[in-house]
Amino acid sequence: RMKEAEVQPCENTYSRAILALTEAEKSSELHRVDEAIALMSEMIVSGLDPPPRSYVCIFKACCYTFRVQEAFAWLERMEEAGHPMNFHHYVLLLNKSRGHRKNPPSPEITEKTLRKMMAKDFRFRLERPDEICLRFIGETLSLEKCQQLEAEFPRLPRGSLTSVAIAERFQRPSEHSDRAGLDFFFEEQDVPDLPEEFGLPAAKRHGSAREEGQPAVAVA
Repeated sequence: RMKEAEVQPCENTYSRAILALTEAEKSSELHRVDEAIALMSEMIVSGLDPPPRSYVCIFKACCYTFRVQEAFAWLERMEEAGHPMNFHHYVLLLNKSRGHRKNPPSPEITEKTLRKMMAKDFRFRLERPDEICLRFIGETLSLEKCQQLEAEFPRLPRGSLTSVAIAERFQRPSEHSDRAGLDFFFEEQDVPDLPEEFGLPAAKRHGSAREEGQPAVAVA
């Protein structure tokens, strides 16, 4: 109607519309990603500079609908526009790249995301939330690829990817699940609730060792 009245929408109008189209309870049926992308493209063509929030909205919507190729493309566009993503956004993409039910894993995007993180000098440690991120990578990539990446990037904790990849060969689930390969981890660990950006449900709490004053079981 604004266009019919020859009124040019402003940056804030586009941003609010994009937010409304992508805001949902992480359900792929509710996200109207294509409409949001069309508005974003229209906004750019109009000469307006999309704010970081609009990029993040589309990036997250693509992730939650398992359109990880597009999510990675929007991540790159956002960074080219001078708006860097944070650690939680990378972890969300790595999580969704593992696949879910009818959505197969995307090892290509997993590797590209890890390489981008390493180029930005991310330092991984064997403690939460870094270990969750490393587990996502190890679950998606082949053992051979994990070995190659650990050799290529000495900053990765030794064995952090290959140990998960080896376990996956014996415990790989029959179908993709949003928490596939992590069930045994949640059962044995006292894991705190992760931020919403990780795209995971609140973790179970099984802290028998912690309650007795013993250290939590270390993750390989």
